Amino acid sequence: MGTLKSLNQNLKNLTESNISNEIFRIIKLFQKEIIELNKQQLLSGKDIYGKALGFYSPTTEKITTEEYMLGKRKDIKKAGSPFNAKDTGTFFKGFYLEATQKAFKVFSRDPKTHVILDSTDWLSDDLFGLSDENLKRVIHEKILPFFLKHIRTKLGL
Repeated sequence: MGTLKSLNQNLKNLTESNISNEIFRIIKLFQKEIIELNKQQLLSGKDIYGKALGFYSPTTEKITTEEYMLGKRKDIKKAGSPFNAKDTGTFFKGFYLEATQKAFKVFSRDPKTHVILDSTDWLSDDLFGLSDENLKRVIHEKILPFFLKHIRTKLGL
């Protein structure tokens, strides 16, 4: 442990700007986990508020059954079952996290993203981001421990 003088100097270096930059860096470190949690939410048929994304129609079931029988797909979307945002996989493959000094957001580079968001078949356009439960989870399990370790190191504790 350092002296009081070095501890005082380290505290002076712990500015709002430095803390903000460090949190930004840590969020970027855990972007893969954040994106994965967002995908899991969608695969469960829920938006960021836990509301249903939408439900497959009899027409979708018919189309996906035919594609399944022809070997063009691996699953059948049953009428009445919740949307899971997975069809060809390109929507999920296009996910990325954009972090700024004030916020972070998840989005997809898939060209059909805007078609999905503009569709009246989807009951929600709140697809991107984390539910409160998942946000708390990533903060408490990933970001906070990493941040506290960093602060202790910076303070020489």
